[in-house]
Amino acid sequence: MKFNTRQQQSLEMGKLRRGQLIKAAQRAAVTTHKDAYPHSYIYSLGGLGKTHNVMKAVEEAGVPYVSISGKNSDWAFALSLALLYHKKSDGESIRIVVDDCDAILSDSFVNTLKNMLEGEKKLVYNKHIHPMYLDTDDKKNAVEELTNGVGFTVPCDEFIFIFTSNYKLPTSNQSMEAEKKGPGKGTQKIINLNAIRTRVLNKDIIFQSDEEWWGWISDAIMNDGALDNYLEEYQCIELLRWMWNNWKNLSGRDLRTCQQMAAIMSADEDYEDTWEQDYIDHNSKNVGDGSL
Repeated sequence: MKFNTRQQQSLEMGKLRRGQLIKAAQRAAVTTHKDAYPHSYIYSLGGLGKTHNVMKAVEEAGVPYVSISGKNSDWAFALSLALLYHKKSDGESIRIVVDDCDAILSDSFVNTLKNMLEGEKKLVYNKHIHPMYLDTDDKKNAVEELTNGVGFTVPCDEFIFIFTSNYKLPTSNQSMEAEKKGPGKGTQKIINLNAIRTRVLNKDIIFQSDEEWWGWISDAIMNDGALDNYLEEYQCIELLRWMWNNWKNLSGRDLRTCQQMAAIMSADEDYEDTWEQDYIDHNSKNVGDGSL
């Protein structure tokens, strides 16, 4: 079983686009504090391997790093940085991979984030954290060491941040258009988030076609082993061809969906029936004609 000509061409297009992510991840893994822009922000749709490729790049570069979440709450993010600063050695530079940015891009935290990346390069958290969240000695000691009265202040000048996000930061044009519309909560948010974009090495991964999108997933599976723990090569091809034939009706178009489908394929003789039930959006207007 092989790909047809169009599918092979789409795979090559996806490989080129995915190469942009890999290049951005590799660049983010080697920036230093001496660079004008040491921090990075990588955007794409969810489930396409952003964080995986960043982690792979920093591991291959052999640089110290940790991974934390930015999606739960601003206090949890701030406490994670305080704990990291408390435990690291003096003068040690650490790369921080921030997976998802929902909380730290919020209206209540975005100015704090700007201050972390440029200017004072400090996280100033002027809120009280309830003692119940300081559930280890390390957390208690970190907050006590960095206390500023009400909250705490974390020096960030030895941190290099790599943000991976499903949220695309506004461009300068979008910021200017928002300003023209006049004052408002939405306007200020766009301006603030554009300010984050100007403080980082920003990479937006945007597909030019559905074929390229399918090709990205296919490259990750066929050339980077995304399903090697589940399937043989011929089975990967079968799965990807099924996705091609049903693309417009799929309920998920990402690597996580592929992993779920692969797990079903390896364990269920009637896997195609299960795929049809679980991964086709039967409310789609394209049902019956979902092929690329």
